[in-house]
Order: sequence, then structure tokens, then C-alpha cells
Amino acid sequence: MPIVRIDYEKSKLSQEEIQKVAAAIQKFAAEATGYTPAEVSVFASPNQVTVNAAPIEIYVYATFSEVSEQDMERILAKLRDQIVPFKQHNNITVPFNISVVKMNWKFELEV
Repeated sequence: MPIVRIDYEKSKLSQEEIQKVAAAIQKFAAEATGYTPAEVSVFASPNQVTVNAAPIEIYVYATFSEVSEQDMERILAKLRDQIVPFKQHNNITVPFNISVVKMNWKFELEV
């Protein structure tokens, strides 16, 4: 189950924009990783303190059963290819940094 964390500079994106970004990233991350949108959790938080930080950082953390470096590059490329037209369509001009992180975690839900 992927988790997306979005860290953003609130002076660069409005609340409405970040809500659009979060909803879109949930869909894009699901498509890129092979999960459904219902399986993807998204957390967006404004930065409290920043030093030399990008306006928006997007981290996609997921467990992949068998994935190579080449597969990770394809996932990242798919995300980029979905984000660029989304930004253009919504007149968002700030640059996004995107990271895809392969996790090997164990968890229990609803304990």
C-alpha cells in the first residue's frame, strides 16, 4: 500500500492548489505503482521551516514485490509524464521534486 508524502512551501501554493495536487498525485501514484487509488494514502504538510528547499517535494513510498532499478525509472517517468500536463492545465508554475522509494516494511492496520 503506497504512502505519498507531500511537503510544500505554503507561500508558493494555495490551499486549493495543494488539494488539487494531493488528489491528482493519489491517482497518478496508483497508476504508476499498480495499486488502486483507494490503496494510496496521501499526506500533505506545509513546511514550518525551510532552508534552500524546493517549493514542493513529493515522496512516493511503496512496497514492490519484484522491481528493478529500470522499473523504478519507469515509475518515476510515468509520474513525471502525468504531473507535467496536470501542472500546465492548472497553471501551477512552481517546480516539483519527485522521489520514488522502495520500502520493505511490515505493518498491521487498525490495531
